[in-house]
Amino acid sequence: TATTAAAAAATSKKQREPRLNAFTQAMAGAFAGGVSRVTVAPLDVIKIRLQVQVEPLGSSSAAGKYRGIIQCATTILREEGTRGLWAGTIPALFLWVPYTAIQFAALGEFKRAAERADMDPKRAPLSFIAGAVAGATATMCTYPFDVMRTVLAAQGHPRVYQSMADAARGLVRDKGIGGLYAGLGVTLMEIIPASAIQFGSYAMLRAAAIRAEERGRG
Repeated sequence: TATTAAAAAATSKKQREPRLNAFTQAMAGAFAGGVSRVTVAPLDVIKIRLQVQVEPLGSSSAAGKYRGIIQCATTILREEGTRGLWAGTIPALFLWVPYTAIQFAALGEFKRAAERADMDPKRAPLSFIAGAVAGATATMCTYPFDVMRTVLAAQGHPRVYQSMADAARGLVRDKGIGGLYAGLGVTLMEIIPASAIQFGSYAMLRAAAIRAEERGRG
């Protein structure tokens, strides 16, 4: 029957799909995270400079040193050179490279576990649950790096902390281990639904596109 033929075709297609282990998925995610982080680093630097500035933006006499995105970028280039636009990139890589590696590895492991239980991880609601699990796992594993990066980026002059290790020691000394996880609860409240929607929506749109393509061929 047509139903049997469709099921057989789906099974055959599934068997032909390459199976990537957790390490391969983690490395692919880490590379993607590192490239994206380096690419958008100047925008992150500009964002942080504008966020921590006390004075208002704009062209009025009360405006601060940075008055807008373009003016901020040109000021950084003039005063600090090209390197200034990538300030803090190394601490950011310590966050984003392991974050994306763990996220994609957790996503892959969740999908394999679902398939062993004879469930389709690409269909809702499993695709949304997979995204939520991956995002939460990556966030909890890398959150201290996010706290240290924020502390280093937000500090003024003279600097309180000179490096990530210095910031970690200072946070633990002043606030205990919990200082490295300050705000984790609120962050998870943001990340879990965001990751669920991101990966779940991707799976749904991908499935819809495949069905549309198959109908077009038919």
